[in-house]
Amino acid sequence: MRCYYCKGKKNSDCTKTETCKQDEKSCETKIKRNGADIEKKCKKTKDCKPKCDKKDKDCTLCCTGDLCNKDQGYAEFKNWGAWSSCSKACGGGKRSKSRECSSTGDIPCSDDTTEEEDCNTNACATNVMRCYYCKGKKNSDCTKTETCKQDEQSCETKIKRNGADIEKKCKKTKDCKPKCHKKDKDCTLCCTGDLCNKDQGYAEFKNWGAWSSCSKACGGGKRSRNRECSSTGDIPCSDDTTEEEDCNTNACATNVMRCYYCKGKKNSDCTKTETCKQDEKSCETKIKRNGADIEKKCKKTKDCKPKCDKKDKDCTLCCTGDLCNKDQGYAEFKNWGAWSSCSKACGGGKRSRSRECSSTGDIPCSDDTTEEEDCNTNACATNGQRCYLS
Repeated sequence: MRCYYCKGKKNSDCTKTETCKQDEKSCETKIKRNGADIEKKCKKTKDCKPKCDKKDKDCTLCCTGDLCNKDQGYAEFKNWGAWSSCSKACGGGKRSKSRECSSTGDIPCSDDTTEEEDCNTNACATNVMRCYYCKGKKNSDCTKTETCKQDEQSCETKIKRNGADIEKKCKKTKDCKPKCHKKDKDCTLCCTGDLCNKDQGYAEFKNWGAWSSCSKACGGGKRSRNRECSSTGDIPCSDDTTEEEDCNTNACATNVMRCYYCKGKKNSDCTKTETCKQDEKSCETKIKRNGADIEKKCKKTKDCKPKCDKKDKDCTLCCTGDLCNKDQGYAEFKNWGAWSSCSKACGGGKRSRSRECSSTGDIPCSDDTTEEEDCNTNACATNGQRCYLS
């Protein structure tokens, strides 16, 4: 039988092995757990006495079998964590800290994982009240406290809301006059009780959002924008959260019509507009349907001649009204599908294939959606006999 043997600081230091003597039938691992020292060697079974209680500083493990002590290891504590806050501000409280056990296998660390001690054992002052005090830009600037005088029984918080300036201090109750209306630029809050003004804070607007689109293209419309109030508690921001103004106040032209115009491959290429002349009262859209070319422009009504039959390669659409040709588009075929099986094995049969029309609106594609052709036109054999082969 062989055992790992070593003297080291951690389990991974033990890589060498020794062949045990005839009367050594156990592998022994000794651990100084919190110091993380480790020792491995062969041992007579009667001399290897396992001991690994939680309260023991040292730990002895025994096992039997070739190299059985390879993974027998150590247990030690990590560093103590920070002390918790004291449970009381005065009059005697408690605070605690904890630590984790780092080990191999199920070996417990000795000693406790949590430690507790007394704190703030000084006697509490009678009838004493404290307030947070500061002059700053935000509530989190106010971390210091002051002990109020005997005749000061209120904590005052003054806020310049949109500038986000803040001031806290002790105040005589009769002199602390709360005032926090939505329309006020400044805000005063009052409260009674030890450190009651900790969370009394501020209110200020975030930046204005973008203006909305104008409600009219001409003749005077409205547009608006919004902003959010960022605050602590229920303190309202002063002023309004929505702002509105006039827009597009230019007079609308009399009897003026506009059309989309372009030469492109698809409807979405046509984003520009032109103002039509006085004698142009129609918007024309020309489409080369299977090539998917498209052209839009203003047109005299007498010259715009709609033509969009199923068999036509080109298609002309006409409409009347400001920007009426925006959604007039195109029609083109998708690729042909696969041929079907032939209807006959010989003597002349038929097979077919189909394709789909991709279009905007109800514009038909030109040409047919189904195509048919002859197949297997070879003559069938006379008096022939056929068998299935296997």
